[in-house]
Amino acid sequence: MLEAILEIGHKEGASVAEITVFIGNDSAQLAYEKAGFVVVDEQRHPDYQAVIGCPGERLLRRAI
Repeated sequence: MLEAILEIGHKEGASVAEITVFIGNDSAQLAYEKAGFVVVDEQRHPDYQAVIGCPGERLLRRAI
């Protein structure tokens, strides 16, 4: 399904895809990395941990 969505984006003129995962959601991050995404940014904040229950988010990106 992910490849189909990326193909639609490519046909619509997009050249880059981005996805955000919670830090600690290792299975999701690994799945996106296997699909060619790489971590390009990470945001952490103590308040995020208090509200969401994880230290922050990671931004992953890949060309399409």
